[in-house]
Amino acid sequence: MKKLFSPKMILLDIITISSIILISKKGAIDQIHYLSLGDGYSKGINSYGIIDYGYSDYLKDKLDIKFYTKDFSKKDLSIKLLQSNIINNQIIVVNNQKIALKEELQNSDLITLSIGLNDLIYQLSLEPNLNIRTIDKILESTTQDFESLIKEIRKYYKKDIYVVGYPNNITDYYLSLSIRKYNNYLSNNKELIYITPINNTKYYNNPKSNYPTKDGYQAISSKIYKKYIKTLEK
Repeated sequence: MKKLFSPKMILLDIITISSIILISKKGAIDQIHYLSLGDGYSKGINSYGIIDYGYSDYLKDKLDIKFYTKDFSKKDLSIKLLQSNIINNQIIVVNNQKIALKEELQNSDLITLSIGLNDLIYQLSLEPNLNIRTIDKILESTTQDFESLIKEIRKYYKKDIYVVGYPNNITDYYLSLSIRKYNNYLSNNKELIYITPINNTKYYNNPKSNYPTKDGYQAISSKIYKKYIKTLEK
């Protein structure tokens, strides 16, 4: 006589299959080697200039991390200096161990990047007569440097690069315009996954600083996480 499956057995099978699927999906985001690169935004500088819990720290907390560091980031880092650090294989010490930048790029499953604002500020400071033409010239120079940096990163890292845009809460007209144009360039760059900046004033508690609060950094991390999970589901 042919044995029939009971409703209870069918339910157990469904639960088992569902569990396997969930474990499989969870496994896809487990054991992440995560590298946060860039300037003060990547480092997690707060609105009073102190290194604090940044978006990369909050993002790290959402993932099962095998390795994570933001120690290659620096508040005043420029595009060219980051590229030079890669070329020269910068060494840092993490937990009493020497870590080489090229090796970390090769080993990484996830890279987030914030870079370019220091370049804009510096180049603007060199221009005695600012106008739309000089802004476009500065933007062209900055984006060329950025593309050179991405090419250097791509020698060692082939996965998605998540680039965080800069907030545009600057009162200076030309710097604000430069940031807007730079963000637009980043958002249209097909080499990147662009993360829109947090511009809501509730995330900024120091009018003299454009670094966000912890809540602001947490909001940025949520944006990255959502996009990261979406890419895994494809």
